[in-house]
Amino acid sequence: MNIAFIVTSYWSYGEILIAVMFAKRIIKSGYHPYFFIPSNHAEILKKEKIPYTLLFHGMGKINRILFQDYVLKYKPGLVILSDFLNYNFCEEHYGLTYEDLKLFDCPIGTFDNFDWTCQKRDMDTYGFRAAKVSNVNIDKYGFKIIPCPIANPLNKACGDKYYYSLMQNVIPYMEKSKKQVQEELGIEKDRPVVLITSAMWQETYKMYPHVKSFVEATDGVFNRLLIFLSKYAQVIQVGGKKNVSLSNIRYISRLAPSMFDRYAMACDLFLTRNITSTTLAKLTLSGVPTMVLSNSLRFKKGEVIEPGFPLNPQIMKALRSMDMCYPYRMFPVGWYRFLEPMLQDNPYIDVMENAEIFDEDDVRFKIIEILKNQTVRDGFAERAKKYRDIVASLDSPAEILRHIQKKL
Repeated sequence: MNIAFIVTSYWSYGEILIAVMFAKRIIKSGYHPYFFIPSNHAEILKKEKIPYTLLFHGMGKINRILFQDYVLKYKPGLVILSDFLNYNFCEEHYGLTYEDLKLFDCPIGTFDNFDWTCQKRDMDTYGFRAAKVSNVNIDKYGFKIIPCPIANPLNKACGDKYYYSLMQNVIPYMEKSKKQVQEELGIEKDRPVVLITSAMWQETYKMYPHVKSFVEATDGVFNRLLIFLSKYAQVIQVGGKKNVSLSNIRYISRLAPSMFDRYAMACDLFLTRNITSTTLAKLTLSGVPTMVLSNSLRFKKGEVIEPGFPLNPQIMKALRSMDMCYPYRMFPVGWYRFLEPMLQDNPYIDVMENAEIFDEDDVRFKIIEILKNQTVRDGFAERAKKYRDIVASLDSPAEILRHIQKKL
């Protein structure tokens, strides 16, 4: 069966990665994937030798012709969006709408990365309810293929919902080979290695005044943490804009996936402010020690700040500089309440370390424990294996497609 994958997310790497990993796993079962993608994802498809067509920015008529041409040549049995939310709002960028999917004349479905129907909830974005996004109806996009993580693998497949393990293969992360990999990469072996990443979309946020003040103050706190870490570790930042210029903070603008895996094998800690990160999922399930920094505080300028944890003078100064402080699990967008139902009782959360970014003393204590205590680091590998054992019982991508075919 021929299957069309449509990826309309330009800035984010996660959506294309989820779709490509799924596609690679179904090829051996006789399925033939074909991708429609933004131009910046072409190298990924070339490397994987999966056929694709580039979508033209702002040219809906041409993109519809490309859909029609594919249908005439390949007669696909299924269309899978990666993901429905990006497609729902891609008319501005690619001139495509929901109605254009009817050109394929076959069932459609979507990667439901956040298990939208596990509990009715709104999306909180930059501190407010995003009405336009919250009102999107996922049900019109057909069957739902739900990757774990970040979704809860303990939820049961039912109706048109299918849960599967996002990762088939993990990075061979081992303490005994870490020093050798560090030497090969030219990393100082006598210091622990902290790896951080930044995506382009995280730096193209809405420039509302309250968002600008929040991001600048939060970035300042994060950069203070990096300066602190540089005293104990070699910090390696991949992607985004350079945060801090210090000798023990190495900046790499871009890495091929295979080379990034090498850096992951060399690190003692992966630090992120985005719990939805596909990179976080890959490293966490590989047993790499990982920490997610989030924020639960919410207040407006002039209101009393009641955090439930101690605030030192520097953090208090940062908080008071904000027009508004809003919670986030995906910096700087937010998504704190939106993700909460999916993360509740989710074993994925237990695999990583979690901390409040403004609880500076706690963050520093936890990081030093990870960097200096071998027993603490070994615990990540043990918890990662337990999680992998849980998701091993889920249907494979090919089995999911066979279930879907039976219902056609």
